[in-house]
Amino acid sequence: MALARTLLCGALIALVSCNRTDSREAGSVPVSGSPAAGLVPTLRVRVSRDTVALALTVANPGRAGVRLSFGTAQRYDFVVLDESGVEVWRWSAERMFGQVAGEEEVPSGGVLEYHEAWVARTAGRYRVVARLESSDHPLELESEFEVPAR
Repeated sequence: MALARTLLCGALIALVSCNRTDSREAGSVPVSGSPAAGLVPTLRVRVSRDTVALALTVANPGRAGVRLSFGTAQRYDFVVLDESGVEVWRWSAERMFGQVAGEEEVPSGGVLEYHEAWVARTAGRYRVVARLESSDHPLELESEFEVPAR
């Protein structure tokens, strides 16, 4: 168990410290929230033609599990903004979430991952904001990326 935890911590440090920022994969920058209870959030953006794959990861390298509370059934959100800051896509738009409080636990050495994809209609530079909608450990990260002309 200790070896697995050590390997996971090493992998997380490597992942966070070597975010590639080439035109295909952009790194992430935390903009609000705090890595409460030692959680390590990461936002990955991978562009392939006009499809943008988004992944919000919340890792727990700590020795104890971390319980996250949510005010609704929604756990996360992704918002894409164009160069002028205008919202062009929101994952949660036109979705309905149960108005039911809930919890999820990130176990010691565990990871929560949320994945979505956005298809860009136009080439250009964009910014994505990813949010963990936890009421007790909210997190927000952002990353810039470019969709190449076809």
